[in-house]
This record gives sequence, structure tokens and C-alpha cells, in this order.
Amino acid sequence: MNNVYITNCIKCKYTGDMYEKAKEICTEEFLQKEVCIFKPDIVFFFGHKAEHIFNDVKKRFFPDFHGRTCYLWHPAARRSRKDIIEHNDEILVEFLRKI
Repeated sequence: MNNVYITNCIKCKYTGDMYEKAKEICTEEFLQKEVCIFKPDIVFFFGHKAEHIFNDVKKRFFPDFHGRTCYLWHPAARRSRKDIIEHNDEILVEFLRKI
């Protein structure tokens, strides 16, 4: 694997009850195009929200995505930095062993 591309699931500003609408609009306008352009073999999610959004819209926007996915703790999680790094390192080592 030579290339890495990092992006956000939602690139639109939203407040409160606008979340669902922002998720749909931003996924269609931005994330779908990025996945089509880069055709990732692996998608790493930083945080449950990113994983949830991708899984929520995968069938609709990414029907051809057959890559692997891996959930990691978000770097801004309410945990110690050491715990986040150790947890994510363990997850990554196990994930990479499987592929």
C-alpha cells in the first residue's frame, strides 16, 4: 500500500437537527465522489460517528465498495492519549495480520 488519503465523512457545517440532512447532502456531494476517485481497499474509521455514517449510506452511495473497514478510537476521544495510542496500535496490528 503506497497511498493514504484522509478525509472527513461530513464536510458541511450543521447544527442540531440538521445532522441527517447534512449527512445525506455531504455524502452525496463529497464523500461518494472521493471514494469513487480513490477506490480505497481499506477504510479506517476514527470514531463511531464516521463508522456509522459510512455504514448508513454504504448501500446507497457505495454499492461497488468491497474493501475492508477498520474502526479506531478517534484521537480526540475522552481518554488518555496513551490509552488511545495503545488501543489503536493493538487494533491495527490485529487488522493487518488478517490481510
